[in-house]
This record gives sequence, structure tokens and C-alpha cells, in this order.
Amino acid sequence: MYQQIIKIYPFYKDSWIIVNSKIAEKHIDRSSFIYGQTGIPKDIAYFFHADNLKPGEKIKVYLSFKGKLYEGEITMDINERIKLSWWKELRNEINSKLEFCSKYFIDDNCATDEIQDRPFIRFIRIREDTYKIEFIIR
Repeated sequence: MYQQIIKIYPFYKDSWIIVNSKIAEKHIDRSSFIYGQTGIPKDIAYFFHADNLKPGEKIKVYLSFKGKLYEGEITMDINERIKLSWWKELRNEINSKLEFCSKYFIDDNCATDEIQDRPFIRFIRIREDTYKIEFIIR
């Protein structure tokens, strides 16, 4: 484990909010639209049961969106960065659902901090390896 985790909610880390033990929200960024992935800070890896992940290891996860289940994975690279990745089919669904935002990243090649009012992606744990995803615009 990276550090002793004191679970006080909500917990804020970078562009993430751990709302409670079953819900996390991520301020969506450019890599979500372009690459179908997002970084997970080590301090919140416990939410995805990835706090004991080692470089080169993978955890298979499932993401449920609009009633369909998509495969993904959580990996740690050699620099000990943790990433959640999902495949092209879900990436296309997200880009379609959030077209107003994805066009800035894909068509206009904008950096993440150039886009105001980016939506959040909400992860709701429904099983240890399965998360329902929703999008929130605040």
C-alpha cells in the first residue's frame, strides 16, 4: 500500500473527487477523449482496488454505460503511474455523448486547461470490478 489511507469523504485529489466508498468523479480531460484513458493518482487507487498494483500488472475492469458493458483495464507502468483505459467502442460512445466537449480536444487540438466547464465522469461501483459510468455537467 502506498500510504495509510484515511477515508474521509469527500476526498479531493488532483482532478478526482472520491464522493464516498462507492462513487468517484473525475473532471474529464483530453486523454479520455483522444486515448480512452485517464490517470489514477496513487492516493485514490484504493477506490479501484488497485492500491497493491505493481509495475507491469493489470486489473481487468468493466464499465457499464447506457446499459452496455465494456471492458477496460487498470495498469501501472514502469514509472509507477496508474491508468484506467477503455477500448475504442466506449471511447466513441463517450465522444458522441460529449460531442460539444470532444470536438475541442479532437478537432481543435485544445489542451485540457483551455476548456472551461468540462464535464465529470462519475464511476459508481456496482461490483468489485464493475463500474457504472455517468456524465455530469455542473
